[in-house]
Amino acid sequence: DRIIRQATRRIGQVAEEISTGQSFSPQQAGLVDKAMSGVVNSLFYTFIVSGRRFTVDDSCVSCERCIEICPLNNISMVEGKPVWGKNCTFCMACIADCPTEAIEAGLSKGKRRYTFPKQGEEVNKSPC
Repeated sequence: DRIIRQATRRIGQVAEEISTGQSFSPQQAGLVDKAMSGVVNSLFYTFIVSGRRFTVDDSCVSCERCIEICPLNNISMVEGKPVWGKNCTFCMACIADCPTEAIEAGLSKGKRRYTFPKQGEEVNKSPC
């Protein structure tokens, strides 16, 4: 019951930060949290959820939308191409919002890109 209350409170905070365009830092897990989540979660985030999986092809126009949309400020531009840091939650917002579909991550190649416009807002997929 306590966990649900804490999570509900944190979800509200994160939702508010996202809706106002702020970035948020992931909550650090303590020793008890890590023990409760088990080995699988640690292995999953170590080997599966990683910025190393992202690639960018030559269709990238360096518009920096990926940088702007990343909720964790985990993407920087190096020599005109996005580079991912170690703080990735694999939300795939960068992939979905790329106007030229230059960003891929593992098995995303050739798959449909998802967009989530605000109510009443048009989806703009033209290059910057």
